[in-house]
Amino acid sequence: MRADAIFRFDGHQQSRYFPRPMHREWQINPSSLVAALIFLGILGRLIELVLPVFVAAAGRDLSFSNDTLGIIAGAELIGTVVFSLFCAKSLSLLGARTLACIGVVCLTLGNFLTGLAHGAGSLIGLRFLAGLLGEGPLLVVAVTLLGQQKNASRVYALFMGSQMIIGGLALALLGWIDSFAGFRGVSFSMTALTIAGLAAALLTPSQKSTAKAEPPLDRMFQTDVATLVLIGMASFHISVAAAWTFMQQKGAFIGLDEAASGALLAIMLSGGLFGAAYVALLQTGRVWVLISCATLALSATAALLTNSPVVYAIAGTCLMISWNIAVPHQIAQLGEDIGAKRRLALVPGAQGLGLAAGPVLAGHISAPGQYTGVACLVALSLAVAYFCFWMGYKSVRGD
Repeated sequence: MRADAIFRFDGHQQSRYFPRPMHREWQINPSSLVAALIFLGILGRLIELVLPVFVAAAGRDLSFSNDTLGIIAGAELIGTVVFSLFCAKSLSLLGARTLACIGVVCLTLGNFLTGLAHGAGSLIGLRFLAGLLGEGPLLVVAVTLLGQQKNASRVYALFMGSQMIIGGLALALLGWIDSFAGFRGVSFSMTALTIAGLAAALLTPSQKSTAKAEPPLDRMFQTDVATLVLIGMASFHISVAAAWTFMQQKGAFIGLDEAASGALLAIMLSGGLFGAAYVALLQTGRVWVLISCATLALSATAALLTNSPVVYAIAGTCLMISWNIAVPHQIAQLGEDIGAKRRLALVPGAQGLGLAAGPVLAGHISAPGQYTGVACLVALSLAVAYFCFWMGYKSVRGD
């Protein structure tokens, strides 16, 4: 690598190196950049990873119903959708570093104020803004830049595996904190973790993309295979979020306390690392984007309907493994197989739409101990996702 080269990001090309300009700029090591993007992406996904503890703590300490808890969780994820669909062009206008810094600061502030809130209305508003101004920018920066790397499925699998490690540790820690400090302690702990993102934000490229970006919404609603894959991502994540949101509540129903349930959820989440490692280390076939829909449907249904802690633990782990095998292939199917790299900025929006709808729908059709409706929702959502990914699979094979 040339000593006088620096990293620059072009919104429609692979990351590459250019001669150093006359103005002062520090060098960015490619490995450091990928690590920084992964950490920023994890912060953008943090609420989804720790949602069972967050929801259970809020429901217990603030006496919210499942319906209200689902709306609170959905509001935040809707915020990320709005940013991805309507504001993704800010990546080219502001540059990745500025946008990432804005996201970290806003998410930190949102997490801190959440710990001080009491009413449902204030929490819904705060979490929506946290998604819109915090997680949305972080996810657009991370997913867009990571998705443009070579071997996108392996790079994204590394991202997913890192989510499982940090998310698992966060779940265990927050479950322990919840046992003695409650919802406020959980919120303030999330604040401390988010502050660390400033260091990662400063490692992202400062240059602005000069390429003209196509309007995301104009492309989103075109009837083509790429749109079907985006719809498949949304439907797939409805099932993931619907099953995952009330997993700690399910654990309490079968007799686990907060600390034990949080630790078990951490084990489940960390188990997903096997799925990410499988994709990252081996040359896996794209057919796994279809297989994982079936395995996730079976495992999520088993986890929601069982009364056995052993089956609950095994099924929850299989759910996480399926999720981590599926998503890297979904990203690669869109960006590599179909060649729709210009729509990668829409991925957080598609995923976020499903992740937002999942808790809202699950909360509306469930109550503590009653999850049959959620299991049906999971199965239906995955059937839709399977059809969409099958169409993408067929288009590449030429069937």
